[in-house]
Parts: sequence; structure tokens; C-alpha cells
Amino acid sequence: MAISRPVRGCLVGIGGYGRTHLRAFAELEEEGLAKLTAVVVRNPAKYAGQVAELESNGVKCFTKYEDAIGERNFDFLSLCTPLQLHRPQVIAA
Repeated sequence: MAISRPVRGCLVGIGGYGRTHLRAFAELEEEGLAKLTAVVVRNPAKYAGQVAELESNGVKCFTKYEDAIGERNFDFLSLCTPLQLHRPQVIAA
């Protein structure tokens, strides 16, 4: 079954495992399968260069998870947060 449009993803956390997920999103985007549309970055000053690059590519950057969930400009979440946060984050979504 062909995908009619790339699925839109929201990456929560761009440090640690998030770096790997950013690379995966780039590959999926090249293949036309997925598009990163939002990220949640708790400390944007720490990742200022990455945030600027993401925003220049049309990715909306949030500092609060709840704000990203409220906007709903994505089809799925990619959680790169501590494991104990996964359950409440999925429930909130």
C-alpha cells in the first residue's frame, strides 16, 4: 500500500537518544515516508544551533510537552525522554 503523504512526527527530546531519532527522521524524510513537524526541547539554549536549524526547516519547536500535544500538528510521537515519563506522556497524548 502506497503512502499518500509522509506521516508527520513530533520528537520529544533531541539530546541523547533524540540525536539518533533526528538522523532517522532525516532518512525517512529523504525517502518521502515521514516528516518531522515538531520537537519538544526543554532547554532550547543548550541546543540553540539544532533548534535554529530545525526551525529553519519548518519544524515547530516547543519547550513544553503539553503545548506540543495541544497543537496536534503531528500523526505520531517519538519519545526520547526518561523511561518513567513515557507512560504519563502517552496518556496525555
